[in-house]
Amino acid sequence: MDTGILLEAGTNEMELLVFRVGDMQLGINVAKVRELIPAVKPVRLPGSPQEIEGSFRRREELLTLINLATYLQVESIDPAAGDGLIVVVELNKLSCGVLIDAVDRIYRLSWDQIESPSGAMMEAGAPITSIARINNTIVLILDFEAIIEDLLGEGAHSDTVELDGQAAESLAKKKMLVADDSPTIRAALVNILKSVGVTRLTVCQNGEEAWRALEASKSDAERFDIVLSDIEMPGIDGLHLTQRIKQDPLLSATPVVLFSSLIRPETLNKGKQVGADAQISKFDAQELIEIVARLTGTL
Repeated sequence: MDTGILLEAGTNEMELLVFRVGDMQLGINVAKVRELIPAVKPVRLPGSPQEIEGSFRRREELLTLINLATYLQVESIDPAAGDGLIVVVELNKLSCGVLIDAVDRIYRLSWDQIESPSGAMMEAGAPITSIARINNTIVLILDFEAIIEDLLGEGAHSDTVELDGQAAESLAKKKMLVADDSPTIRAALVNILKSVGVTRLTVCQNGEEAWRALEASKSDAERFDIVLSDIEMPGIDGLHLTQRIKQDPLLSATPVVLFSSLIRPETLNKGKQVGADAQISKFDAQELIEIVARLTGTL
C-alpha cells in the first residue's frame, strides 16, 4: 500500500485511513499502515485470548492477527468465512495484522479538525486517542499502541532507569512539560520521570494545551527546561508544536524531544526540519532519561 506520507514537515496535517468494524467508523494514521491485504485464515494458537485470531505468514514474517471486533465487543463479519480485510500496522518496531470489515477511504486532515475524546470516553477506558468529524460522521481514532500492548504485551516499557546520584539530583530540579494524547503513554512517561525524582511536571493531553502552557511560561521567572512531546496529537501535532517553539524568540532555546511509534527515516527527517533536538521511539526508558539529562545539562 502506498501510504502517501506527507513529506512536508510542520504543516499540522495528517492522513487518516477510515475503515469500518461492525457499525463503527474507525480511523488510523496512514503512517502506521504498512499495507492492506485480503483476509487470510490464520493458524489458531492454543491458549491465546479470543481477541487473537492466530498467526499468519506475510512474505517472510509471521504476524499475529487481532480481531478488532472481538476486542471492541461489536458484531462484525465472520472471519471463518474469509470475508474482510487485514490492515498490517507497524509501530514501535512491531508489525501485526488487524482484521476489519471494510475500508472507506483516506482523508487528508488538519490536526485542528481532530478533537480529544470526551471525559466520559476517557473514564470508560475506551481505547481512543481522538475523534474526527468527517462529512457529518464521527470517526473514532483508535489507540493502537494501547490495544497492541494490552493484547500482545509488546511495546511494554520498563520504568527502571539508572542515573547516578548527582545527575538525578540535578535533573529533579528541572521544570518539564509532557504532551501526549494517550493516557497510557502519559502515565508511563510520568512514572519514568518520577522514578528519577522529577516532580516539576506539567502534563498536557494535546498540543494545544502544551502551547498554552508554553505561552503562559513566557512571563514566568523560570521557563520550561525541556519539552517532551508525542508527534500525533489533536489540535496541534508534535511537529507543528516544535516548529512554533523553535520560531518563538523567547522559547527557541527550549530543548524539544519528540517521541512516537512512528520514528523511522521519513519521520526523523520531518523532526529535523522543524528543529527537534532529539527523537526517540516509544518506549525506551533508559534512552529517554539519558537524552533528557543530556539536553538539560545534567549528564
